[in-house]
Amino acid sequence: MPGPEAPAVVRDAATVLLLRDDAAGLVVWMMRRLPTMAFAARAHVFAGGSVDAVDRATAADASRWAVPVEETARSMGCAPDRAAAVLAAAVRETDEECGIDLAGGPAIDPERLVPWAWWLTPHRFPRRYDTWFFAVDARGLGEPRHQALDEADDARWWRPAAALREAEAGRISLLPPTLDCVQRLARASTVAEALADVRWPLVQRAG
Repeated sequence: MPGPEAPAVVRDAATVLLLRDDAAGLVVWMMRRLPTMAFAARAHVFAGGSVDAVDRATAADASRWAVPVEETARSMGCAPDRAAAVLAAAVRETDEECGIDLAGGPAIDPERLVPWAWWLTPHRFPRRYDTWFFAVDARGLGEPRHQALDEADDARWWRPAAALREAEAGRISLLPPTLDCVQRLARASTVAEALADVRWPLVQRAG
């Protein structure tokens, strides 16, 4: 009789909510993942991904940081070295997937990324991620481009209320953490209101 399966490895990850105001209010950038993806297939998600070796190297390079990460780490609820790696992943993934450079130069400014939520994938999933969500005021950063062609087949700005209606009707899929974030965004009229909807340090939730 086969023994129990080994528990899934939990990987640190970062997700970025690119936000901006248009004439009708707040919008957020989301991508629809390909049906062939091993995790969250067909789901609408924000930009992001797991921490890799490049991110850890960036975290350890003091010259890559415009200001120390300690304050952001306290807001995230984790150690500074871990926070730096997650922040580096957030910047790298947003650039790779959306063509948006959150660093804006040779050094990363942690204060540009607002720690907004913290979610852990439940035990029942074969792939698990300890994910920090960051809200970013994307005004003035240029127009995002759909660059994650090997992961997503669509990407665009969404009005939160419209995304909730589409999810309720079953026309799009939102994972529980994404759904919670979109519900919070739907209560805000502007980017400023959305960025104010947070309490630090973040508390990890499962979903």
